Amino acid sequence: MRCLSKAPFTLAVSITCALALFIPHSRAQQYVFNSWNQDQGLGNISIAAMTFDHKGVLWIATGNGVYRFLGVGPSSFVPTAGITERLITDIYTDVSGNVWAGTYSNLYRWNGNSFVPVTRDPVSIWNAHHIAALDATHLLVVDRNKLYLLTHDGGGNVVSYQPFFPTSLLRSNSILTHLSAIAVAPDGSIWMGCAHQICTWGNGNLKVWSPDFARLNKNIQEFWVSFHFAKNGSVWATTIRDRAELTPGSGQFVVHSVSSLAPGEILRQTPIAEDALGRILTSTTEGLARWNGSQWTIVSARNGLNIDAASCFAFDANGNLWIGTGGRGLVLWAGYGNLEAWTRDDGLPASGIWSILPVGNRLFVGTDRGIASLTASPWAVKNIAARGKWKFGQVSGLFVDAQGMLWAGTFSGDILRIDPATGHTTLVHSIPALIFKFIPDGSGRVWIPTGEGIYSFDLSHPQTPPRRALEPEHWIGAHSSVSSACRSADGSLWFLTSRNLVRYHDGSWSHPDLDRTIFSSRTDNGGLSSLSCAPDGSLWTSGDHAGVWHLAVRDGILNSRQLQLPEEFSGFSPVTLAADSGGRLWIGTDRGVLVWNGSGWRHLTHKSGLISNDIDQGAIAEAPDGSLWIGSSGGLIRIAHPSDLFSPVSLDVNIYSIQRGASTLSLQQDLVLPWSGEPLRLQLAAAAVVDAGNISFFSRLVGLNSSWISTGGEVVYPSLGPGAYHFEFFARNSDNGSTSTVQSVSFRILPPWWRSWWFFSLATVIALAVLWWLYRLRVGVLESQRRTLEETVRERTRDLELSQESLRIQASRDALTGLYNRRAIFEVLERETLRVQREHTSLTVALADIDYFKQVNDTYGHLTGDAALRAFAAAITANIRPYDYAGRYGGEEFLLILPNLDTHDAEGRLAQLHAAISHLPVAAEAAELVINWSMGAVIFDASSSHCEVSELVSIADEALYEAKRSGRDRLVVLPFHPSKVLVMNVDSTLR
Repeated sequence: MRCLSKAPFTLAVSITCALALFIPHSRAQQYVFNSWNQDQGLGNISIAAMTFDHKGVLWIATGNGVYRFLGVGPSSFVPTAGITERLITDIYTDVSGNVWAGTYSNLYRWNGNSFVPVTRDPVSIWNAHHIAALDATHLLVVDRNKLYLLTHDGGGNVVSYQPFFPTSLLRSNSILTHLSAIAVAPDGSIWMGCAHQICTWGNGNLKVWSPDFARLNKNIQEFWVSFHFAKNGSVWATTIRDRAELTPGSGQFVVHSVSSLAPGEILRQTPIAEDALGRILTSTTEGLARWNGSQWTIVSARNGLNIDAASCFAFDANGNLWIGTGGRGLVLWAGYGNLEAWTRDDGLPASGIWSILPVGNRLFVGTDRGIASLTASPWAVKNIAARGKWKFGQVSGLFVDAQGMLWAGTFSGDILRIDPATGHTTLVHSIPALIFKFIPDGSGRVWIPTGEGIYSFDLSHPQTPPRRALEPEHWIGAHSSVSSACRSADGSLWFLTSRNLVRYHDGSWSHPDLDRTIFSSRTDNGGLSSLSCAPDGSLWTSGDHAGVWHLAVRDGILNSRQLQLPEEFSGFSPVTLAADSGGRLWIGTDRGVLVWNGSGWRHLTHKSGLISNDIDQGAIAEAPDGSLWIGSSGGLIRIAHPSDLFSPVSLDVNIYSIQRGASTLSLQQDLVLPWSGEPLRLQLAAAAVVDAGNISFFSRLVGLNSSWISTGGEVVYPSLGPGAYHFEFFARNSDNGSTSTVQSVSFRILPPWWRSWWFFSLATVIALAVLWWLYRLRVGVLESQRRTLEETVRERTRDLELSQESLRIQASRDALTGLYNRRAIFEVLERETLRVQREHTSLTVALADIDYFKQVNDTYGHLTGDAALRAFAAAITANIRPYDYAGRYGGEEFLLILPNLDTHDAEGRLAQLHAAISHLPVAAEAAELVINWSMGAVIFDASSSHCEVSELVSIADEALYEAKRSGRDRLVVLPFHPSKVLVMNVDSTLR
């Protein structure tokens, strides 16, 4: 996209201009050709033949197998299976949709999954055009230069393969044993290349044609290699060198030689085809030739076709021309019959186009380096400003006055008058502003939107310098950049700035009432820059990142409505637009051209036939003949039939493979698949799609989900359970608005053997038999066991009750002290903590530790230490309440739980408990001693927040640590949310 900056004039004039020499008259034009080769998966770029099947899939016969063009993913070509030979000589689709492929050794038929040989005996097909359908169940095959008849059922399954002509006829007509090509005419007659002649077989009669080759080199062995039956009734035939036509009612073929062939030069293949306009196409050594009824037009590298010679042609359902080559792969003529272009190589002064002016059957073009004109029938380029070097810069505005003189404006502010006949150029004026375009008002005055406001000059006084219009600056501001303007059907002139719009009508200026939505929040992104007057009197405007807007007068107010671009185009940057007489809106962007016809969209790119996707500002114009001209940085583009862009476009989608793990399944309806944990992969293809990047696939699996899901070309189901499924899918092309029909395939997955009906039935029978046997066995012994069982149960019940009580005690008690063990005391603490929170009571938790207990063990031994622990545990048990709890926490530490004590009572009770047990005498066999202890406690009541057991024990442990640190033999109490440590020293008064 090239959009002129709205910078000051000094920036505009800084753009340098290369000098353009005189370019002579040229009739060449450029076309766009897209090509595919090994990089896209085409294993061999030497193509012998092509055919479209009834689903729109392109099949290609190459020197290394048969390939299908699927139009999806980076590898657009998929090799087919089943043919053991590498060199494929011919490929053909019959009237029933069967695809046949020939080699030097056999004839094959595609069965939906792979190619299979049609006979056990060898079939030798030496060249293309050796297979033709006689009717829906009969195929003609040139096998070793003789004609055979292959009979099949409608599905392609071969019934018989026999010689077509009887032996007696072959003996009397030896030319029938030297056939080189075969074709079936619309009337059912069979046309054959018979050695150096042409034979026709119809109604049991043989006719031989002998075209006049007197003008040809007799040293060249001519033989007929292809036939074509034209729409006008003519029969065309080609040899390795020439083309001949038999017109209706004529008794003689007329040779139409292609002048590009040098004497003695021949072609390996000479395909022939016909386009929608009835023009005959054939190959040449330079590319291809097209017959217009009187002469051949050569399309070669000069027009963008960089091939040596075409080996085969094929037209798809949308009229696109596909070209097979002998060593350059596959080529597509994008926009065939509708799009063409001209560049500097075709006579333009430069390839960058800034202004286009259609006048009658002539077109003037302003480029980066001068002006050219194109004259119709055919369109030919001429540089009309050819005297000397062009020195005025980019031509941004053009118009023709009443005397036929051409006026041009440039980005550097020059106003030029040019004689179209002689190219004489005169610099009339220079203004200090960047000129965007010229708008004649019909009264002899020319208005000029510029980067410094609006200027005008009077054609009746051309020497008077242009003057800046001051009145509209009241609304648009002084020296504002007026980037675009147009003249509406009522003669009004409209001028656009990035944030304003003014009107000039009947000699006066106005600022129309306009809802300001269109101009709101546009300051930061550059605002509006392009304006177009529609034939219905409304306006269209757009700008980079500002969107596209429609302006229409309602109740005296110019209302704005934003045109919503489809989501896939939302990131495009409009740089220019134009409304044509057919009601279509053309939007030039940085990524091609968007076209809207009021209901649907088309997106034109290089893939569609544009010479460049980079559209220039203000360079879209409609010619009187209805064609549409577009300027780009790469050249001038012509769309001959804009309405054809919205003709129904065929989009075919199908499944080209179904895989289960590493196995490829047959492509057929109602597949029955065994159960497997391997994924199921379905590969989708959009047939003959030019640019698969614009294709979106949608699918759903009825039986698993009912919603459409956007997918890529591959759909994977990791693991499907048993059941019946119906896979549906379709495709959509955002560029041309086409949507395929919904296709489907059904399949059923069988359950695993352990879930099959026969397994369930067998298992049920076995289970019933076992149950019956067990029942009879059980009944036999139940009565004898009943009494013994009852007595045993009673005895066991008593034993279990005693054992359970003993186990319960053992499981919850410490074996040495008889107190609760650690697990049991924590269960009690958990229960009591929950009760406090539930009943809003209080709970005191204390940790007790015997002072210097290690010294007891070290001095008196562990037996004495055990005695001390038992004595201490007994003292605790004796001094706590019946509903208090004590447990051994570990080693010489004990955990005490005292419920229902408020803070004051708890502190007193703990002090009494400590005093009662301190200086506890212990008598053991080895010694007598006195032990003391320390205790840390925490009080948790209902006013406290929720707490965990671990928090209570942690705070009690902290208090115990403080008691130890403070000298031992004492009690320390901490609140649940301690702010201060309370230390209670135990003295004799408490004892």
